[in-house]
Amino acid sequence: MPATDIDIEEARSLYEVNVFGVMRMCKAFIHLLIASGNGKIINEGSIAGIIPVTFSSVYNSSKAALAQYSDTLRIEVAPLGVKVITVGLFGIFGRSQVGGNAYSLFPVASQATSNHASWSCPQTLFFSA
Repeated sequence: MPATDIDIEEARSLYEVNVFGVMRMCKAFIHLLIASGNGKIINEGSIAGIIPVTFSSVYNSSKAALAQYSDTLRIEVAPLGVKVITVGLFGIFGRSQVGGNAYSLFPVASQATSNHASWSCPQTLFFSA
C-alpha cells in the first residue's frame, strides 16, 4: 500500500506489536534478566528497517523504530549484565501464489500470514544462562 494511503488504525496496530509490545515485554522481564547475571534479549528485526521495501512504509518504519530502541536498550543494560541482540531478517522473492509469473516479496518470518498487524505477540526472546 502506498505510504499516502495507510490506515492509521492498522498502522497503530502494527506498531503495538512490533514496537510497543517489545517494550512491554522488556519492561516486564528486565528485573529477572538482571538478576540472572547473564540475561539476553533477542529482538526480531528486519532489513526493511534499513532498506525500504516499497509499499510497506508502516512495517519499514516500525522495524526501524525497533532497531533504534534495541540499540539504545543495549547500551543502557550492558552495565547490568544483560545483552541485547537484534536479528535482522530479510525477505525472499518467490513466485506469487496468485499471479503466475508475477513475483512478490514475502517476509521470511511471516509466510503463514499476510497481515503483520494480526500477529498476537512481539518477536522477542529472553534467555538467562
